[in-house]
Amino acid sequence: DWAGGVFDGTIRVPVENLSDRRRVARIRDVLRHETAHAFSHSIGGSRVPAWLNEGVAQWLENPARRDESVRYARARLASQAGDLFPLAELTGSLIGWKERAEITRAYDQALAFTDYVVRQYGIDIVFEMVAACEEGGAEGAAEHFRSRLLIDLDAVLGDFAVSLND
Repeated sequence: DWAGGVFDGTIRVPVENLSDRRRVARIRDVLRHETAHAFSHSIGGSRVPAWLNEGVAQWLENPARRDESVRYARARLASQAGDLFPLAELTGSLIGWKERAEITRAYDQALAFTDYVVRQYGIDIVFEMVAACEEGGAEGAAEHFRSRLLIDLDAVLGDFAVSLND
């Protein structure tokens, strides 16, 4: 009930009230988000971890508002005293999660961490990690990152946590 749309092999978006321009703009953003999930699934298969899958989808959702969305996500995360989920907890789908505060925190972390990785290491590594999931899932993404950059992804998450207080 909290999702604006779903990708389950098919992009599913509720389309209603198309006379409202704000609603149409929101549907456009949801379609971009769900299309990004379809893209991730097509190159990384079903084993793309939630943090990467949702991070990419949100990052691509509305380029004009990306910086604002990332700022808000970082601010919400910082207000929680840097209490981040370990990446291992964000490997499966978030669709089965029930606690709204945890869902919001997971989405915020996915977006802000993906943006952090893009700014520090470039967009190519993010898409390469998605592709590496086809063979190795979350471990494949982490291993690809480590082999390309000689840095552990969990260490980067630690650096990201520190950056929330900057």
